[in-house]
Amino acid sequence: MELEYNDILKASLCSFKFIAFRTPAISVSEVPSSLFFTFEFYTFPDVTSEVLYLKTSQQIESGDLKFDDTQNISLNKQYFLIYKDLLRMVADSNPTIEQILERAIKQQFDVNPVATRNH
Repeated sequence: MELEYNDILKASLCSFKFIAFRTPAISVSEVPSSLFFTFEFYTFPDVTSEVLYLKTSQQIESGDLKFDDTQNISLNKQYFLIYKDLLRMVADSNPTIEQILERAIKQQFDVNPVATRNH
């Protein structure tokens, strides 16, 4: 391990993609139609995503991509996470689920041991 740790050319790029959210199976007081994430990775500063709207695969395939905070969210169902700018970009094009996933919210961290070694 020491050899790898001391390798000055070693670095890694870690990517997190926010793709989908499954609502709880049990009854809760309210499930929001939009949400955001805040998380911390390793020693990097906290990251907060932009607001993400919940859309089913049926809504995506039918082109129902309006951002609406009043939509009914069902329990125990998978929803894709779509940000508002993406809804605007694809509103008239009826995107496929694959196209939505390609443009999912993504956060990248460049892990460079040389930069973090002294912390």
